[in-house]
Amino acid sequence: MFSETSTDNGKLNKAVFLDRDGTIIVDHGYINDPNKVDLLPGVIEAVDIFLKDGFLVFIVTNQSGVGRGMMTMEDVKAVNNKLLKLLGKDKIKDILICPHSPEDDCECRKPKTKLIDIAIKDHKISPIDSYSVGDKDSDKELGDNFGGTGIKLGDNELKTLLDVAKHINKKRN
Repeated sequence: MFSETSTDNGKLNKAVFLDRDGTIIVDHGYINDPNKVDLLPGVIEAVDIFLKDGFLVFIVTNQSGVGRGMMTMEDVKAVNNKLLKLLGKDKIKDILICPHSPEDDCECRKPKTKLIDIAIKDHKISPIDSYSVGDKDSDKELGDNFGGTGIKLGDNELKTLLDVAKHINKKRN
């Protein structure tokens, strides 16, 4: 983890790191076709709540289909561009992608924190004030591993990203 350095105004940013498939969009398996991008219900409203509450919003996604030769990074970028078009490009700070297969044992594949550590440093983020949200155990573990809070959809009545956004909003206000 990186040391916490102050932003120009002396405050650190807070962030929400969102999984892509199964959290923001319907998980159709290895998606390599932008026409298969379907936003899940309530996602736009959830992201708007996070932004209103002062969070930087990132997408962090394991795309092992690249490492397995099932798609290219260009395919992943095309899918992500379609997602940003539907969601609103200005709402997402960055999309962090691990293209490796699990067998590669890389440091950027969730729940490892390399991609998050870089974002924390580059965007002056306070880990303790930040969250990771997704539909898998690795998404929850990611938050715990970088020093924030991990939330798995389906736990504690938090079934959708909108449920999570409302929960965090209520907790913080």
